[in-house]
Amino acid sequence: MSDFGFEELRSLHRREKEENNISELGNNFYKRLALLIKNTKESYEGSPDANKLRQLENIKKLAEDLFTLREQKMVLKALRSIRTGKKEEHLTPEEEKVFNTMVDALMKNRSFFKSILGGVYPEEEIPKTILNKEEHKIVLIRIVKEVPRFVGADSKEYGPFGKNDMVKLPEAEANILVKRNLAEVV
Repeated sequence: MSDFGFEELRSLHRREKEENNISELGNNFYKRLALLIKNTKESYEGSPDANKLRQLENIKKLAEDLFTLREQKMVLKALRSIRTGKKEEHLTPEEEKVFNTMVDALMKNRSFFKSILGGVYPEEEIPKTILNKEEHKIVLIRIVKEVPRFVGADSKEYGPFGKNDMVKLPEAEANILVKRNLAEVV
């Protein structure tokens, strides 16, 4: 990966703001961005220089704005894509997965509504997609450090949990606790 710095990020951000279409970032953009943030953060942590902290904050702000601009464009392009069948260009591999999921969900929703317009209420009320699936794998974990009450990705509250508690949680929440070394899978 070539050197990627603040000036290139600013240039990409400026181009994204000016163009109506999604601009080309390259397939490894997010890897390069993560490395830039990591390196900038490491250089700040080893130095009391306030300019380094300001540089890190500026990089994060630009990155967040660039991400939001692209995200907004992707949503609009997904809506257009189901009408026209045109595939979107210039998405990173990560963005393409999200885009395809949005298009699939929107197409299923349109199919559902077409049934309604035909006077038929489908037995499967709202098509299941990853956006509204109700099936959640439950995982049994053992808490290894105390865990305060938290809100999961499903907007439900969990905890608090004490050390050595055996807990059944949805897989997503269990994985987060395991990754943070707060629990282990039984």
